[in-house]
Amino acid sequence: MSEVFKSEFHLKQTHMVLKCDFELGIEKAKSAVSGARLLLENYMSSHPDFKYALTTEKIDPIAPEIVRKMMEAGQLAGVGPMASVAGALSEVATNAMISIGSQYALSENGGDISVKGKKEVKIGIFAGRNRTAEKVGFKIKTHELPMGICASAGEVGPSLSLGEADAVVVFSKSAYLADAVATACANLVKTQDPEGSIQRALEKAETIEGVLGCMVFMGSLVGRTGWMPEMLEVIDYDL
Repeated sequence: MSEVFKSEFHLKQTHMVLKCDFELGIEKAKSAVSGARLLLENYMSSHPDFKYALTTEKIDPIAPEIVRKMMEAGQLAGVGPMASVAGALSEVATNAMISIGSQYALSENGGDISVKGKKEVKIGIFAGRNRTAEKVGFKIKTHELPMGICASAGEVGPSLSLGEADAVVVFSKSAYLADAVATACANLVKTQDPEGSIQRALEKAETIEGVLGCMVFMGSLVGRTGWMPEMLEVIDYDL
């Protein structure tokens, strides 16, 4: 494997970490994300309801690709299209890197990750003060790629969550879908009924085509369903 290049990229509300085996791939990703954000902003300007919608009832066939895919993910998950925006931009970045022949492309955007290529990767979970989640990591093997790994939480991060989970992590081949479903499932987790609401969140994930697996952290409780990569114990943040 050739050298891996890493860069941080900040543009308005987007705060990314990019990794690629081509230095040019990093610049390609930044350009693609900037362009996708502009398309998204222009669409929101002409469709003001898009930004604040909590459900996705129909898909605009003439909208830009990123908008259509966000709508599709929202419709599958039962949430608004903006629930998938961070995962969407992560996947835009990795698609751009792969498009120029990269064998390793990773984008992390506020906890929402897209990985593509031919390199095994390890990831961890940040869930604020949850000590259980901070010890959990995953090894994603080459044959399991591409992979979207997205997290939603009640208190961590800027995204809107109507639930109270410390973290809900969803695995899918699509980062768009993983992000939307993480939001949908996190919305269901409530402190008034922790065990029951975690179970409902997991059952929600199970019903959505394209979701590989889901894991929920809330206090000392952990729930999981479906497939997920090999789990690792994180020691001293060694991922």
